[in-house]
Amino acid sequence: LAGRAHPGLLPVSRFHCKAITGIFEGIISAPAVLYAYWTLNFPEGHPVTRQTFRNEAYFLAVAFWILLVSAGLGVLELDFCTSRTIARRLRWSLVYQIRHALFRTSEIVMRVTSYISFMVAHRQVWWLWPTPFAIDCIVTWALIYCHSGVECNVVARTVCSVSAVFTNL
Repeated sequence: LAGRAHPGLLPVSRFHCKAITGIFEGIISAPAVLYAYWTLNFPEGHPVTRQTFRNEAYFLAVAFWILLVSAGLGVLELDFCTSRTIARRLRWSLVYQIRHALFRTSEIVMRVTSYISFMVAHRQVWWLWPTPFAIDCIVTWALIYCHSGVECNVVARTVCSVSAVFTNL
């Protein structure tokens, strides 16, 4: 298929493998690193994470930001590959590249910090940890239900809403 144009079909977009790796590493590892950072020697008597070496907090903070920037740049790459309009804007404007990268990275930062702050605040009642994700799925499903147009199949709406939760990091 590479290099072949099929009449009536759009060309196939290819994603950079490192971008996908950055997204998965960032979205999976950053929450674990942030949870370790926020629970480092907390609470005082029975800390969740005990500090084991000097400057561990700095190491965790730097690792967290590297993972999030990596994920943000990966999502930027996906945007570039899936939208001709965004690709055109990214090619012609350095300011747009920076703004879009900051937008995608801040989007991931907000999602990760909101989930992990909920987990740290409710560390004793771990069974509540999926609550923010469940609320996110329900709200997304409701929005797709109200604004989905002609699609009226419940299964299709559910598939769209679950994928929207994961893609709209």
